[in-house]
Amino acid sequence: MGLDIINELIDATEQSGQHWLDAELYRVLGELRSRRDTPDVSGAEDAFHRALEIARRQQTKTFELRSALGIARLYAGNGRADAVPEVLAPVRACFDAGQDLAEIRDADELLRQLDWPARHSRAS
Repeated sequence: MGLDIINELIDATEQSGQHWLDAELYRVLGELRSRRDTPDVSGAEDAFHRALEIARRQQTKTFELRSALGIARLYAGNGRADAVPEVLAPVRACFDAGQDLAEIRDADELLRQLDWPARHSRAS
């Protein structure tokens, strides 16, 4: 049902020409696809990447971070944790340390769980 609603909303934005929430719509599509009883990992990844691409084009950093987090969580949960920092760290770096957003805390926590700063500095 949720997938049907999101797909209808995506279709409606195409018809209306109002694309300001496209990144969020595709991010939610990715979330829904990844949380199905039988996850559609490929479809979720495609939706998250589309969301990330749209957010970058529209220069909406918060939507970009949310999309990168979606991809990162998908990778972390599917044996591709090594790819997480590549997707997440550059987007996270666009935000000041003093900014208080749940997405920033989530990104920091995920990178910490992967021991990213330590592994990154050892690899350099």
